[in-house]
Amino acid sequence: MLWFLLLLSACSRQGPPELRVLPGENLSPAGSPWPALALIHPGSEALWFELDHRGAGHIQDPSASALSPFEPWPLARHVTGLLLWEGRVVMAVNREGFLVLEPQEDGEPAPLILYRIEGAGVWDPYTAESLFLYQGRPAALLYRNDFFMDHPSPPPPSRVYALDPLSSRPLALSVPALDAHPSQGLWETEVVRRGPSGSWYIRMRDLDRGQVLFFRTEDLGQGGQQVGISEWIYSFPEEGLEEDPLYPFLPPLPEGFVYTHLICLEPYLVAAWEEQDEASIGAAGFMIVQGDFFDEALDLP
Repeated sequence: MLWFLLLLSACSRQGPPELRVLPGENLSPAGSPWPALALIHPGSEALWFELDHRGAGHIQDPSASALSPFEPWPLARHVTGLLLWEGRVVMAVNREGFLVLEPQEDGEPAPLILYRIEGAGVWDPYTAESLFLYQGRPAALLYRNDFFMDHPSPPPPSRVYALDPLSSRPLALSVPALDAHPSQGLWETEVVRRGPSGSWYIRMRDLDRGQVLFFRTEDLGQGGQQVGISEWIYSFPEEGLEEDPLYPFLPPLPEGFVYTHLICLEPYLVAAWEEQDEASIGAAGFMIVQGDFFDEALDLP
């Protein structure tokens, strides 16, 4: 089955989009526990995917996405982060789990297999805000965002879940730095991110009193030092996605849609998109395109 799909994909590299995205059944390489959703052969025309109950499905473009009801962003299904990991693109999907794009050895350029590693229902009541590397693996932070909820869920079984090449489900991880909050109160870790200096910054909030604290640590494996809001703010220069030199090469989106994340896996460009209405999100997904725009992007002023 795999050789037939690869052959068909190779013969249709620049063919219609529906022939460049093939079902992933029986595609997972031997020894891989991750379920495959699709075999993808990107071309110079963008391929679009919408997040749905299956994980992700191919669509013609965002204007053809389902009429998803708008939900507040902490509750909506959307891509909350992209990162590169061992030659793969990893996506954290809110209320869902991980999606992974992995190049295959067959073909030039190599086709991609899209994997879904779902959170087995554990992620669904929570917000997955931060995607980062911990102990060499992609990890996502889950937390209770009670701003849009009258009765927040109980704490998640684990604050952090990691992608593991030997597991079909995200694995719970203990991160000591996330325990560096006061003993009194109902503290929730909302954001974990790494600054340009290499230091880690953590934002926590007391759900009972609304108090917010910020911490800095050089190692997530140990506790951190409390810092002020000014250090938190100035440690992360405000640079929008539009500042990325590859942003001008992204295909245009319909009105009401925006790109939220962008990453390169040469020769592919992968970008997350979503339909926005103030603090709410409707349809959401990602886009893949192949191009010779990397050298040209570096020449932009």
